[in-house]
Amino acid sequence: MNTSTAVIAHLGCYAEAGHSLLSLVQEPQSGALRPVASSACAANASWLLVDPQARRLYAAHEEARGSISVHALDAQGLPRLLQQVGTGGAGPVHLCLDAARRRLWAAHYGDGTLGCLPLQADGGLDAALPARSVRALVSQPETAPSHPHMLQLSSDGRWLLASDLGLNRLLALPLDHQGPAVQSLVLPAGSGPRHFVQQGGLVYLLNEQRSTLAWLSFDAASGAMQLRGETSSLSPGYAGRSYASDLRLSADGRHLYALNRLHDSIAIFELQADGTPRLLGHEWTRGSYPRSATFDPAGRFFYVCNQRSEQLTVFERQSDGGLRFTGLYLATPSPACLVFG
Repeated sequence: MNTSTAVIAHLGCYAEAGHSLLSLVQEPQSGALRPVASSACAANASWLLVDPQARRLYAAHEEARGSISVHALDAQGLPRLLQQVGTGGAGPVHLCLDAARRRLWAAHYGDGTLGCLPLQADGGLDAALPARSVRALVSQPETAPSHPHMLQLSSDGRWLLASDLGLNRLLALPLDHQGPAVQSLVLPAGSGPRHFVQQGGLVYLLNEQRSTLAWLSFDAASGAMQLRGETSSLSPGYAGRSYASDLRLSADGRHLYALNRLHDSIAIFELQADGTPRLLGHEWTRGSYPRSATFDPAGRFFYVCNQRSEQLTVFERQSDGGLRFTGLYLATPSPACLVFG
């Protein structure tokens, strides 16, 4: 493998220990991925995060006693397992680093908490701090179902945005404890907020249960949010069941790509001048139950993790924002998340 030109990706899978984290090399012309290594880490790597500055790869392991595996990336970009640390909660499904790279946050879908692990100077992790209950943050009773699904820093790095599918809310948590209070936006009944992206003063939020794309304004000074609009991520007239899953923004900021499970499609939205999304159409994922997707670093190829059909499918982004299926598949155990770096 040519270390100067190889593009490395890492794939988290719902699989047993020793098979849940695979590393792959990309063929740059076709976009094909080829497995080159695996890690001896724990089972069910549900989400991956690369810190290019520290040359570390973090994998969340979605189990009753959640954990994070920490890997050093060598000169080729291949991982070496350094440690496995408990997250302090159940069922971690998403990870986020703060802007100063001092803390790693974990969303615990299983028990409704947000975990926080201090980072060492070399990118290693100290023991988890006591997890924070989302119910307590928004003053909801313990009987209220809470399922945090995603964490992401706001564009200015001052807020930690968090979606809670069970409580049907998007939260903005101030990272400066002397600053404003926690802000919370309640979504329409039955929305089930899941993944989101921010661009400028707008946040685009994909709702799993309603299979809709909502967009809302976000005030970086106060953390206040206001729902601006909502549109379906499904084909007009579709009457079947579907669960929206992942949302990606193109590198040029012109298009959003939303995954629909059971509908097994990629909804393609064009962002108009005022930020309003307009549905352009759908592309079949060529697989079953797309859980997540990602672009390669060049923004040319789009990879879909089809969880139930146990395969990755590869698309090429076109100049108009559309996706062309390349005909390429990669068989893999229940893929959950793909990252490059």
